[in-house]
Amino acid sequence: MDKPNLLSEFLTHLGVEKGLSKNTVVAYNRDISRFLIHHGEPRTITSQQLEKYVGELRRAGLAESSIARAVVAIRNYLLFLFSCLFFFTRRNKVMCNLL
Repeated sequence: MDKPNLLSEFLTHLGVEKGLSKNTVVAYNRDISRFLIHHGEPRTITSQQLEKYVGELRRAGLAESSIARAVVAIRNYLLFLFSCLFFFTRRNKVMCNLL
């Protein structure tokens, strides 16, 4: 079986379980995807990379509200991955195979 697309699982979680609007989910997808393209696998992300990314967004002229949303999106995605790894892997054979 292929490793599930965890970003897709997270976005579904936001829309279905958290009730976020479609526009918010689309924005989160854009923010997280952009970050991952530049900084790689979630398991290798450091706080220094996130700080550097915030600086890049500021230099690119993004509004502070957009930067804050990006940071929240990335943080929530990483928390989702953490919860999948430690809480759901053993209970749900299909979801969240990070190893």
